[in-house]
Parts: sequence; structure tokens; C-alpha cells
Amino acid sequence: MQMLLRLTNLAFELTHALDSGYAGKISPAAVREHIKDGKIFDFLEESLKGDLDISLFYNDDRAELIAEWRSLSDTVDAARKFGVHNDGLCLLLAYVIQGIQTRSGSVAA
Repeated sequence: MQMLLRLTNLAFELTHALDSGYAGKISPAAVREHIKDGKIFDFLEESLKGDLDISLFYNDDRAELIAEWRSLSDTVDAARKFGVHNDGLCLLLAYVIQGIQTRSGSVAA
């Protein structure tokens, strides 16, 4: 249950970042690249300084999410499944929402 709360918080944080002017500033390709290299959280902290609080996510949580997002990035057509074409933060938000759904039993993994 704790992970669901943290993911929901992350969804709100990403929404805040989008609303704060970061919409369209991070490409889906950049998000995929940093997920693939395992540095997405470092990238987000650097890119969204002061506009994203991910302090609730510890190393084990981060590793779990990176593996999950790597799997989604490798197997899911984000444009078709999530309707995301242009914005990396929207892509990450879609991954977070997918994770919430999966953990809540709302959809198949």
C-alpha cells in the first residue's frame, strides 16, 4: 500500500511540474534514455530543480520503478496505449498511472 501512496504523490508532483512550465521541455526519448541507463531519478532532480519532490522514493523503490518503467519502455507503444507522443513528463506520468493501476489490481500487468 505504501508504494501506491508514493506513486500517487509522484503523479501529483509530475502534474505540478507540467503546470509549472515544464510541459514540452523534456522529450519522450530523453525519458526513455534515462530509464534505460537507470538514472531517471537523477535526471528528474537535475532537470526539475525545485519543482519535483521525490524524496519519498528510496533506493529500493527507485530500483523497482526503474525496472518497471524499463519494461514498459521496451514493450509498450506509448502513443497507442497511453496517447503520449510528444512530452517526456506525460510519458512518465502514464507509466506512474500504469503502475498504480497494476498495483491496485485494476488492470493486468
